[in-house]
Amino acid sequence: MEEYRRKNSIRRPGWNYQCSAYYFITICCWNRASLFASYDKDELTLLPAGQICYGLWNSLPERTKDIELGAFVVMPDHFHAILGLFPESATNVGSEVRLFKSAVTREIRLQLNKPELKVWQRGYHDRILRNQTEYMQASEYIIKNPERGNDSLEWS
Repeated sequence: MEEYRRKNSIRRPGWNYQCSAYYFITICCWNRASLFASYDKDELTLLPAGQICYGLWNSLPERTKDIELGAFVVMPDHFHAILGLFPESATNVGSEVRLFKSAVTREIRLQLNKPELKVWQRGYHDRILRNQTEYMQASEYIIKNPERGNDSLEWS
């Protein structure tokens, strides 16, 4: 059976993902499994895998120069974040997401003693935040996401 390959890139055509900008990123768990958190009496509680995800995202600026973390949230079956890249950065969005996903998967498998566990779906969704208004809308969406539960991954 031939491996599935995406015919068209979901990245913005002509955009240099290494250039200075803020990016709204969404990464989903494998088969949308509630691996990272649970709701108890309408309160979001991070599970061990979610704590790993949270900690590793928070530590990104220690490893990579010239990035900035905006709002982020670990939900039961997905992760939202704002990632800022700056002029002297020797990285790009794809590299940072790939390294993050890999580190989270490795650490979850190790700490939970589940070496075959699939953590993430293939790829990720990103949106380039073109101005302060879009940045504020994305931040508000992320901050309020736990109140909405898993009802929607879309914002306008």
